[in-house]
Amino acid sequence: MKGPLSIDEQRLKAATKALFTAVGGQLAAEAITGKSDTHLSRCHLPHHGDFLTLADVLALESVCHGTPGHPPVTRLLCSLLGGAFVALPSAVAGEAELAARFLEMAVQFGDVARTTQAAIADGTCEVDEALDVRRELDELLACGAAFGRQLDAIIHRDGAKASVSRLRGSG
Repeated sequence: MKGPLSIDEQRLKAATKALFTAVGGQLAAEAITGKSDTHLSRCHLPHHGDFLTLADVLALESVCHGTPGHPPVTRLLCSLLGGAFVALPSAVAGEAELAARFLEMAVQFGDVARTTQAAIADGTCEVDEALDVRRELDELLACGAAFGRQLDAIIHRDGAKASVSRLRGSG
């Protein structure tokens, strides 16, 4: 057995416990994952070195949408890797919706360009100006993510028609 768990591992245990709570308790988690009560207990107790598999995390997090802090384990993993979990908007697999998202993204890009130009017009970008550009950039990134979801919806809609090599980007 290895030594005491690191702070990050202990945080992962706490996120796992929160996940069990979100799905309705450890017995519900047992029913969802097919894992024993004993194993699942070890996965959230701070002095045991056992952790959930990625498949178990996915199975559990997929059934607790809408709960506070959802998805707790994925959210923590993103944070530990220097990122943040951002839920993407739903999308309809339609070309009209794709065109609307593209237009929205183009408008947002224009907003970023105008705000950046205004910020650097005097040769100096002040903190307030940088914050304005950052706000516009965040809106553009959100639009880009929504555009990506739109494309994903079309890919999933028509995926059976697409060749494997095309989906892998080699053709």
